[in-house]
Amino acid sequence: EEAALSKEEVAATLAAIRALPDSVRRAFVLSRFESKTYREIAVLLGVSESSVEKYIIAALKAVRAAVADPAGADVIPLAGRRARRKP
Repeated sequence: EEAALSKEEVAATLAAIRALPDSVRRAFVLSRFESKTYREIAVLLGVSESSVEKYIIAALKAVRAAVADPAGADVIPLAGRRARRKP
């Protein structure tokens, strides 16, 4: 059982997080690294809890895709589509 991420997976994860749209990245960081609830995040960002849920889902998809394909870490899948690579 492999518990630790490889250096490549960590780099891909960080690149994916950095490439997220601002509101999505902020919601993800508050949820995963600061242990905030969706309600707390919604208040902090001034959006609905439903929006926070959508942001987290989008972030998780992007991070999972980046770890699965580290070479494509700058491709962000949002709204069920693959976005263009960032310049």
